[in-house]
Amino acid sequence: MGLRLEEDEPEHAAVWLSNWQTMQVFADLLSQWNVGMNGVIGLRYEALPLVLELHGIEPEDRRDIFDGLRVMERAAITEINKR
Repeated sequence: MGLRLEEDEPEHAAVWLSNWQTMQVFADLLSQWNVGMNGVIGLRYEALPLVLELHGIEPEDRRDIFDGLRVMERAAITEINKR
């Protein structure tokens, strides 16, 4: 994604168990970025239903996963577009 860890940051970051599924979904969507002339715009959500299904995420849990994904997406866009 073009992100770099600072030297004083650990090699591995902990993920809270409650965020683990969201992290997995986000990781599976890393090749699904919309890019415009000024950088990354956001994720392509067309792939999201397939990814949610492949992870076995129940319909009643999908809203929470989507909300968490949007938080991660916004943070990633900010970092990626800093360059």
